[in-house]
Amino acid sequence: MHLDRFEAIHLRTPWAPKNLIDRAKLALETLFKRGKEKLDPFKFEVFSSEEEAFMQLILSLIHEKALTEGKNHLLVLDTLRSPFKAILAKFAPLGIQVDQIPLTPLGTVDLEELKNSFYPTTMGFLFEPFDLMTGVEQPVEEILLACENHCPVFLLTKALFGLQNFSEKIEAIQCDNALFVPRTYPLSGSKEPDRIFAAATEIQECFARRVEEGMQLLYLRRFFERAIESMGGEIFFKTAKREPGTIVFGFSGIHGELLSYWLCQRGIFTSIGGGQRPSLHRHLSSIGFEDSQAYTAVHVSFSPDLEENTLQEVLITIEECLRLTKRSAERV
Repeated sequence: MHLDRFEAIHLRTPWAPKNLIDRAKLALETLFKRGKEKLDPFKFEVFSSEEEAFMQLILSLIHEKALTEGKNHLLVLDTLRSPFKAILAKFAPLGIQVDQIPLTPLGTVDLEELKNSFYPTTMGFLFEPFDLMTGVEQPVEEILLACENHCPVFLLTKALFGLQNFSEKIEAIQCDNALFVPRTYPLSGSKEPDRIFAAATEIQECFARRVEEGMQLLYLRRFFERAIESMGGEIFFKTAKREPGTIVFGFSGIHGELLSYWLCQRGIFTSIGGGQRPSLHRHLSSIGFEDSQAYTAVHVSFSPDLEENTLQEVLITIEECLRLTKRSAERV
């Protein structure tokens, strides 16, 4: 139980309740206990990479759930990362049809579309609990209810944050390069004790860090968002349940790419998408945002060691860049 980290968090958030350390310690102990209870029915297998773990999960899923020799059906959330989608595409010649379920303008899965997408040969629905581009949390319980009596649900995640709230109805969980799967699944990972121990320890450490750091990041996120709104900015998905360190914001009439450029010139790095994901503009447009609004969006992620005085400097720089951006826009 890393009490020194809690004390460091408290020093960086002097406005927080004085009993923060005791509350955090008790909360983490409770989360570990509940998380362990959730994972006890599963077997734990470790693989060399996240991609190999996903491949083995799909092979086992087909072995367990495929109903016919012809077409079998998988559902995935549209935001599934491209390496996973590339792996699924390799199964198309084997008769595996993959359909993508879109998001609503709220950033969450379109439950009505999901309910209308089941076939008798649907083997499962795979999704990630958070949209890594927007930070919006998916409604796990509502997804499980929609899939009930139709197909099993598979969760793909980078950390077990929030696991204490997840239902036992989840069929299997992939956490980075590790799998928690039913004991009947015909897969076997690494036999090296050191690798297994390292993976289990890292998952536990990551879980603890996410809980501890989440408190700090929530304080900083509120501080940042209020400042952005005071400058006339908009916080995307403000009322949604979100991952605490991820924010999407924008300013009306100011292109997000231009704002990101000026911030980058001053050593502040933001994102407008790309890489394994579509551009942020395309992503927002695809779920129903007007282009004029989607073009303004900028994505930022807070690191756990960010301090309030540093964030204040960032906000001052954003104000300066806004002035530069507005001048550039006026010249066009």
